[in-house]
Amino acid sequence: MPGQLKPDACCPICDRPLDALVDTTSNECVKREFFHTDKSRKCVESFAGTARDSADRERRKLEV
Repeated sequence: MPGQLKPDACCPICDRPLDALVDTTSNECVKREFFHTDKSRKCVESFAGTARDSADRERRKLEV
C-alpha cells in the first residue's frame, strides 16, 4: 500500500528503524523528515533540483 513504510524500513541517514516520514514539497526542494521509533531524534534531508528524482526513488525503497 503506498504511503505505508516497510516493516524493516530504516533511516538512510542514521540507520535507525523508522516510524514515519514526512515530505514537505516546494518549488525549490523536497524536505524530508524521518521520525524514528525510539523518538530520540529526528533526521532531516533536503533534495533540490535534479535530486528530487532521488527523493522519489528513496521513498519507493522505504514504502510497501
